[in-house]
Amino acid sequence: MLTNEVIETIMVKRRSFKLFDGKPLSDEVIETILECGKIAPTGMNRQPWHFTVVKTAEAMAELGADLLAMQAKRAGAGQAGNASTEPRMTASERTRNAPLMIIASGDENEMCAHIDTPLAMENMLLAAASLGVDSGWDFSVNRDFFEGTDGPANKAKYQIPEGYKAYCACYFGYRDASQAIRDRGPRREGTVTVL
Repeated sequence: MLTNEVIETIMVKRRSFKLFDGKPLSDEVIETILECGKIAPTGMNRQPWHFTVVKTAEAMAELGADLLAMQAKRAGAGQAGNASTEPRMTASERTRNAPLMIIASGDENEMCAHIDTPLAMENMLLAAASLGVDSGWDFSVNRDFFEGTDGPANKAKYQIPEGYKAYCACYFGYRDASQAIRDRGPRREGTVTVL
């Protein structure tokens, strides 16, 4: 296999992490990551995405508290009468102590939004990795928090535009040094067909 700096970023540097050290990212780094998202491939150059950037300590704490409330509500609905004896995590722990989350949403009326929006997020993840910034996905944010009964209110609170669907939500920051970089393991066989 051939290699260069870009391939090295894709193959080695870009990883998902579940714990960050909380150190904030500079505005210049954040701007660079977002600009790379905006230049992603897009069908008919429609650019159907919107990026919601949660970056202040207060906003991240509020997001963490809101996510914890969502989890508690779901757990209560599924386990009525069962009080948990486990200690609750803090808002900071729920957001992995990350200093930044970017939520990528797409216009539901655009036929390529479900493709273009995740492509924009991938551009941002790779840009971050090339700058030495780590990242990690949080599927429950787009799958649960912005969908369902409370979805419209959560979209309004976090300024997801009307008619947009949240497709991706990722944390950005520097990984906590206590988190080991795990081997990804072998790639699954049978995923390529050459005609």
